[in-house]
Amino acid sequence: MTNAFQPNRLPKYDEASLIDEIKRVISKHFQNRPPQLKDFRKYAMVSESTVWKFFGTWKNALAKAGYRSIEQEMHEDLKAISGLNSARFFSYNYYKTHGGKFARKTLEHVLGESDWNALLQNILSLSRPPKQIRRVKIQRKRVPKYTEEQLFSELERVWKKIGRRPTYAEFRTMGTIGTKVYEIHFGNWTKAVETFSLRFAYYTQSNDTCNVTPALLLAELKTVASKVIAPVMTFDDYKEHGGVHSRITFQNHFGSWRLAVEEVGKRDGVGKGRYSTEDLFAELQRVWELIGRQPKKGEMNQLGNIRGSLFEQRFGSWMKAIHAFCSDRENLDDATRAYNENDYQPPQSQADDQKKESNVDESENYIVMRTSRTPSLRLRFNVFKRDNFRCMACGRSPASHPGLELEIDHDVPYSVGGETVIENLRTLCRDCNRGKGNLIE
Repeated sequence: MTNAFQPNRLPKYDEASLIDEIKRVISKHFQNRPPQLKDFRKYAMVSESTVWKFFGTWKNALAKAGYRSIEQEMHEDLKAISGLNSARFFSYNYYKTHGGKFARKTLEHVLGESDWNALLQNILSLSRPPKQIRRVKIQRKRVPKYTEEQLFSELERVWKKIGRRPTYAEFRTMGTIGTKVYEIHFGNWTKAVETFSLRFAYYTQSNDTCNVTPALLLAELKTVASKVIAPVMTFDDYKEHGGVHSRITFQNHFGSWRLAVEEVGKRDGVGKGRYSTEDLFAELQRVWELIGRQPKKGEMNQLGNIRGSLFEQRFGSWMKAIHAFCSDRENLDDATRAYNENDYQPPQSQADDQKKESNVDESENYIVMRTSRTPSLRLRFNVFKRDNFRCMACGRSPASHPGLELEIDHDVPYSVGGETVIENLRTLCRDCNRGKGNLIE
C-alpha cells in the first residue's frame, strides 16, 4: 500500500541526492527522455535554484546524471541526418523520412531559430543552394508590316461599321489588324485616330469613353457645326446633334466653350436664348424699374428672364455690364435729340398749344406731332433716373414699396400737343397716373 503522505522536498541537499532525484523524475515521468528544466521542476522535490547552485546549468546536471540534454540530442540527430545526405542542405521532409526524431516546430522552438533554413545554417552551417535560372528562348511572332494606307483602310472599315469613332476595345474586337501595330507605327492609339481624322477629314462623333485631344474635339465639333444652320451654336445644340463630351472637357482643352465654338466658325449662345445687346439692356432696365434701383446680379437671376452670367459673358463682368447700360441709356434716341435742338417750350394752355405754328396746321385743322406718344426705353429710363425712381405726386418708390409700378406721364397731355420729350415727362405711379387722367396741372 502506498503511503499517501509524501514530502515535497528532499530531506537533504547534496550532489548524490540531487542526481538520484533527477534520475527518478526522468525515469518515472519522461520515459528516460531528458526534459527541459521547467518541465523537470513540475515533478521534482528540488527547486531550480538548487540545481543551479550545485551544477551551474541544467545541461551539466543532466551530464552528471548520465543523460544528454535535449539540445545535445537534437544536435546529434541533425548531424546524423546531415551525414546521410553528405553534409548537404536537406529539407524537413528528408529529415523525417530518414529517421528524424523531432517535430519541426519543436526543433525551431528549443534551438531558438525562426525557420528551417536558419536552423540548418546556424546549427550545421548548411545553406540552401541558389536556384538555377532556366533560360527559355521565346520565339516571338513577327509583326507583319502594313503600309499606312492599309492601316487607315482598316480603321475606316471599322469606323463605318460602328457609325462613329471606335474605341480601343472595340477595334481590338472588330479589327483584323492588332492595335499594337497602330501603337508601334503612331506612338499610341489616340495619335493614330487623330492622324487619320485630320488627314481624311473623317469627322464623326466618338463616345464618352474615348480619349480626346484638341484636334479630335475640333473634328467632332465640325461635324456637329455642319448640322446647325444658324451662326450661333449653343452647348444645347451640340448635345442635341450627337455631341457626347461635357462642357468641362472643352474648358480643359480650349479654355472655354466659347473659344472652342469660335475655332469652327460659330458664335456662342447660352441655352436657347440668343439675345442682342439691346435685348440685354431692355431686360436689365425692366428689372431696374421693378425694384427702383440698380439690381444686383443675384436679383437679376431671381427677377429677370436673362441670367446675370450672360451679362458677364458678354461684357466681362456684371459691373462692366452696368456701366455699358448706363452709358447707352444716357444717349437719347435720334428723334428726341433732333427735337430738343428746337428749344422745346411746353404750351401754357390747350388753346395756346393749338395755336403754335410748329404743331398746328390750320388749313387741315389737326395737330401735327413730331414725337410718338410712347417714349423710347432710353428716354423712359432717363426720366426715371432724373426723378430718382420716385412718384412725383405721392413720393413712393418701388425700393420702399415693393410691387409699386412706375409710369411715364406727359406734363402737358399728348392729346393736346404735349410732345414726348424729357422736359414734358415726369414719373408717376400707376395709381396717381390713373387718377390724373388727361388733366393739365
